[in-house]
This record gives sequence, C-alpha cells and structure tokens, in this order.
Amino acid sequence: MRFKALEYASHKFPALGRSIPFAHDVRFAIDVGQTVQTFTEEQDVVLTPAESELAQRLPNPPRPHVRRDIALLRLENVTVLGNTGRVIDEARGVLLRSRLEVLAVEVNDFRAETSRAVAMPPANYVYFMGEHSGHAHFFHFLFDRLPRLFYLLERFSLGREPLVILSNENPPAFQRDIFGFVAAGYPNVQFRKVPRRERWRLPHLLFIDDYNTTTRATFLAPETLAWMRARILEGYGLRPKAPHRRLYINRGDARKRRLLNEGEVWPLFAANRFDSVSAANLSFREQAAMFSEAEAIAGPHGAGLSHILFAPGVKTLEIFPLEKAFDIDYLYLTKAVGGTYDAVIGARGNRLGHFRIDPAEIVEALERLTLP
Repeated sequence: MRFKALEYASHKFPALGRSIPFAHDVRFAIDVGQTVQTFTEEQDVVLTPAESELAQRLPNPPRPHVRRDIALLRLENVTVLGNTGRVIDEARGVLLRSRLEVLAVEVNDFRAETSRAVAMPPANYVYFMGEHSGHAHFFHFLFDRLPRLFYLLERFSLGREPLVILSNENPPAFQRDIFGFVAAGYPNVQFRKVPRRERWRLPHLLFIDDYNTTTRATFLAPETLAWMRARILEGYGLRPKAPHRRLYINRGDARKRRLLNEGEVWPLFAANRFDSVSAANLSFREQAAMFSEAEAIAGPHGAGLSHILFAPGVKTLEIFPLEKAFDIDYLYLTKAVGGTYDAVIGARGNRLGHFRIDPAEIVEALERLTLP
C-alpha cells in the first residue's frame, strides 16, 4: 500500500521527488550508458550418464551450453539510493536495470521515506549494491554479486585504477570480511557504504552487467570460482586438508523448507558417516574451513548448499520439496566445481515449504554416491 501511495503521489506531485525520488520509466543500463569494455564466456555443461538420466526427471533440466556476456558500463550523472540500492537517472525519472531484470518498476525499488541528496566528487565509483531486502542474502551475494568483483579486478583493464566500490550500509559480517580480503589484495580498491538515509549523486558510475540467458549465476567459469574461493580461504588463513568430510546440512532452525521426517532420514546419513551441520550456528570462517574439506555434501534445498563453492570435486545430494525441483542452481554449481550431482524429490511442501521425503529413496541415493 505504501508503495502504491508513493507511486500515485510522485505522479501527482512531482516536487515530492526532491526528498523522496520515484521513477516511472525503466531502461536497461546498457542502452543508456557508454560501453567501456566487453567479453564473453562460454562453457559446456557436461553430465555423467547418471546425471543425464536424472535431468530427464527434472522439470527444468540443465542446458548443455552456457553463454555469458559481460559488459563494463559507464553511466553519467546518476543517483544511487541508499535505502533500496537502486540506480536512477534522477533528473529524467528513469530507473536503470541490468539485462537480467524485468523492465518494470517493482515494489522493492523505491521506499516511501525521505533521503538526503549528497553530491559526490569525481572518482571511479563502482556499483556493487544489492536490493534493500536481499543484499545480505548469502547465496545472492556469493553468486549474483561477488563474481562481478572478479570481472572488474581481473578481466577489465580499469581494474588496476583507483576504484571506489559502493556497497550497502550495515552489511553482514561475512560480507565485511570479504570486502577486507579484497581490499588487502588490491590496494587500489576502497569500499564505501551508502547510508540508507542518503542518495549519492555521482558524476559517473561504473556498472557491471553480466548477462546470461541460459541459467542462473552458479555455473561460473573455473577461474572465477577459483578467485572467489581463494579470496575467502586465503583471507581467513585456511589451508584445507584433502577432502574427507561428509556433511549433511540440516535445516532444523530454518523458518522455511524443513524436512518434517528428518528423524527418519538422518540415521541413514549417520550410518554413512555424515556429520550433521547447522551453518547458521557457525562463523563464516568455520563454515569455509569445514566445507573446504568436504568430499560429500547433502541436505534439503537451501542457501546452505552454496558451500559447494568451497569443495572442488564434491559429491552432492540435494533433497527437494516437489515445488522447488525446478530450481537447479546447485546442480550447476556442483558441475562448475567439477563434482557429481544427485537429487531426491519429495512431497509438495506446506505453506512454509516444510515437506517429507521417502526414506527408501534416500537409501538408494546414498548407494549411488559410491562413497568409500
């Protein structure tokens, strides 16, 4: 309701934009800005015979080939909103989006709260903000945002120039750690937080648009994943041992997608020498250390499976509620790190996504993992 009221008021009273900006027009940033540099990545998704058989049973089978077009754009005279993380051309009332997004104004793009306009001096500002409601999300930070730092610093020629990277106010601890690791390795980089109650007017802004028509962001190039993994593990001073741990990610403390009959299922994993892990109860350093030594990772669909990033060559077993079986980010991630993937699809989840799985199917899937 507040969004609709703001939309109406901004149209009826244009002067409102002096304290509460709102844009009615939406355009792709690549169509508005100057393209500084581009490159293309292409990879085949190579499945084992067992994975190919599984793919035929999935509602959204993996594509055989992935193409990613990555562009570094320069936007002139734009504003970054601290409260929602959006980029707008304030003078023209235009919201600027990446090509991965829809050309429409959505409810999280603007907030009905005042913000102070701050004119920033010239610098190489780089957009690295997430949406106000999702910028802290573990999965989306790692795979929708962090790869863009690799492209910026290692693939684009501007990566060695002084850069001011703009992030959200009050990022979670794991993001602050990663910012520190990147800054330590790249002395030309500084991170600046845009306060929620401010909007920064910038003479120009560098914007990375990594457009991929075929899949979500987890099927990344090996060098991209290696850079991400190294920043984190080396930043924490971790030297992983050879893979030997079997980790079951339980969601007993999660609000959504709990496995209702986990009491029946967990003993099957325990019998196969899995340890039960609740990532929410560990520091990010502890999580990275543990999963970097994993030979097998299993658990219900959820952000905890993002830790596959730290486990090259891992064997993954994902447990889906029926309605989430189309979401195969972790199949792609497993293949991107050179691992093997299997999945079991359970019953449809309830209102919160809590669901049941047939223990017999877990028994069969554990046999297919062929663990020593």
